[in-house]
Amino acid sequence: MKIKKYEDNLIIQKRNEIYFLPFLEILYVERFGNSTIIHTEEEEITIRFSLHGLIDLLPSCFMRSHKSYIVNIRRVKQMKVLRGDSTTYEAFFNHEKSALITKENVSLLVK
Repeated sequence: MKIKKYEDNLIIQKRNEIYFLPFLEILYVERFGNSTIIHTEEEEITIRFSLHGLIDLLPSCFMRSHKSYIVNIRRVKQMKVLRGDSTTYEAFFNHEKSALITKENVSLLVK
């Protein structure tokens, strides 16, 4: 598998498929076990690539928001404190999708 940045797109080449993902269509990226899942409004693309490596390919509107998440800040609609955990927020996007953001990263956004 190969992943590279080309203009305003992330190009993901898997064995039999090539994805051209405009950066603005990516809501967030989630690490789950040994897999990384790229979430858009319409699909989820599973790859084997580290968040650390992926964040270097993404533009500045993406933030490593949590140990398991990268969030496209431009696509966040709302954030709420996670129930029972005052150190973590849940960021909401369209279509009931959500990702986690640490309190420290929320502080960077709302200075």
